[in-house]
Amino acid sequence: MLFSGKGRHRRPGKPAQPRQQAPETGHGTYTVTPGDTLSEIAEAHDTGRQRIYADDKSTVGDDADLILPGQKLRIG
Repeated sequence: MLFSGKGRHRRPGKPAQPRQQAPETGHGTYTVTPGDTLSEIAEAHDTGRQRIYADDKSTVGDDADLILPGQKLRIG
């Protein structure tokens, strides 16, 4: 197999792995994007809205319905 040297190549037989901001389940962090809600984030990460809010109240503030793009939330 010859490669031209241009661009990025991966080894044959190894599937490309998608990059994720945070694991879909388990522990990690999640960076809020425009349009996100705590309920949707909790559902996507198989946890509860109240748990995320309790863990991240210092980041979110007193209003759990107001999360801002760029905020980093602890998940799990």
